[in-house]
Amino acid sequence: MKSNLTLAQQIGIKWLTSIDSNAALYLLLKPLPVALRISFYVVLIAGTFLILKFVLSFFQFTSELGSYIALVLTLFASCIIFYELLYVLNIEEILKEKREKEQFIKAHKLQKWRLRNMPFLVRLLLYLVLYIGLQQFIQITSIVAFFTSMQVPTEAQTMQFVHEFQILIKWFTVSYVAMLGILEYCIAKRKAQQ
Repeated sequence: MKSNLTLAQQIGIKWLTSIDSNAALYLLLKPLPVALRISFYVVLIAGTFLILKFVLSFFQFTSELGSYIALVLTLFASCIIFYELLYVLNIEEILKEKREKEQFIKAHKLQKWRLRNMPFLVRLLLYLVLYIGLQQFIQITSIVAFFTSMQVPTEAQTMQFVHEFQILIKWFTVSYVAMLGILEYCIAKRKAQQ
């Protein structure tokens, strides 16, 4: 059923499940006449923009930046208009289906953030970013430690530090690649078991 929903209906359901999670506003607006609901939407959107503009005027923003922030937050609040498209749907059934799907994903560990569920290229990019970050951390820490221990190093001491640092980075790279190999082997083994 959820795959048949339009983008606007999906936005309305997202608003319902995240912002209005207990569905109080949805249930309050549903029995009202359309004209009254539209009046509520207009008052909510205009009020949100004016209140945000007033509150943001106390901060040291430029007038344009304050208007931009107020406009973005007002556009976010205006997503409540998509409730109008939900009143013709069987929301209880859609929400039940959504909960069952989430429970299935949790039970079978199919979340997208899990390494085994990511595509290989995404994992590779993640590993590369982590390697660069760790290498930079090691480099900065080594340089700070070197200059803390030796206030005015000689050229020979500097050359020795560079040589030892290159050895450290080589061992770190070998260890990192070996660890990733083991991790990828475990991921492939888990995928094969599924």
